[in-house]
Amino acid sequence: MSKERVVDAMDLNLIRILEEDSRTPWSRIARKLGVSETTVYLRVKKLTEMGVLEGFTVKINLAKLGLTSTTYILLKVRGDTLETLRRLVEKEDHVVEAYEVFAGEYNMLLKLVARNQEEMAEHVDRILSLPGIQGALVAYNMKVIKSKPKLLDIIQIQASRK
Repeated sequence: MSKERVVDAMDLNLIRILEEDSRTPWSRIARKLGVSETTVYLRVKKLTEMGVLEGFTVKINLAKLGLTSTTYILLKVRGDTLETLRRLVEKEDHVVEAYEVFAGEYNMLLKLVARNQEEMAEHVDRILSLPGIQGALVAYNMKVIKSKPKLLDIIQIQASRK
């Protein structure tokens, strides 16, 4: 039998509070949850040790920092060059996310940010000139519809269906 530790309702409520604002003081979290600060501390420690919480971070408004252009690129990468391309993509500063995917003939997905469309075009051209790329589908983001994931809502919906 697995000794995997279970996340309970209090843990999920704690995560929801931290997801909304990771700077929330433990005293405020404790009041919201109706528990002691020590309980909050121990729960956070447990969730961190379990790997559920990987860190505490901030959400950055890229547009306020001058990065107004976002682009997604699906790449069709030749299999024998995939590892080399992975290493090259990791060095690209404007690539903020990269995934190996299965999307028909495409096997890599990149998310790039830049100051404007002109700068973005330069980055896209550089990416598309990397060795081993056999095809690409480029999607320039026109408007953000939804950016904040509600992961706990998904988890709770799945749990209620069981």
